[in-house]
Amino acid sequence: MANLQGATEQRARAALLDCQRRVLERIANAAPLPEILETLVKLIEEQASDMRCAVLLADAGQQKLRFAAAPNMGSCGTAAFRREPVYTRDTANDPLWEDCGDIAVRNG
Repeated sequence: MANLQGATEQRARAALLDCQRRVLERIANAAPLPEILETLVKLIEEQASDMRCAVLLADAGQQKLRFAAAPNMGSCGTAAFRREPVYTRDTANDPLWEDCGDIAVRNG
């Protein structure tokens, strides 16, 4: 049992290192920031399949956030504004997901 758990942890570490390598390659090759961030977001979602990720950039002067990379948008901006986690029970009906709830539901 311990060997199985150890092997699983080793595979997870190897996958994480591979993800890190892919992001660093894009940075080293001077890829555009949106491409780097999109790669990062997708890799995070691959590693944590029950999680959805987005990168928002803050414009301090206008006190606004804009999505830089987000395969699935939703309550991320609200969470950043409130500076606390935001939980959604039903993305199909939650007002925070008004503009993209159907996409989230379609993609599970």
